[in-house]
Amino acid sequence: MTGDLFTARFDDCHFDETIFPALGGDIKEMDPRTKDITWNATNLSFLDSRTNACEQEIQKIIHLQNVANQLPDAFTDSKKVTKSHVPTMN
Repeated sequence: MTGDLFTARFDDCHFDETIFPALGGDIKEMDPRTKDITWNATNLSFLDSRTNACEQEIQKIIHLQNVANQLPDAFTDSKKVTKSHVPTMN
């Protein structure tokens, strides 16, 4: 984790591959309808309005991520683990 928090909105997720070339694809002659991607499409904000439920869900996810990061890698006390007498099981 880098500590950065990124959010995605519905209006940022419209991608028409008939107009824009596929990412990582071959470079082809550009379609005359090709436009630059508008990253800040404020005129479409009404399609994905922020609600209190959305904010609560985000806070819940962040909280669970923090809890998961604080958990130990293993719950087993390695001093109490014994090796098997069968060599293929170790």
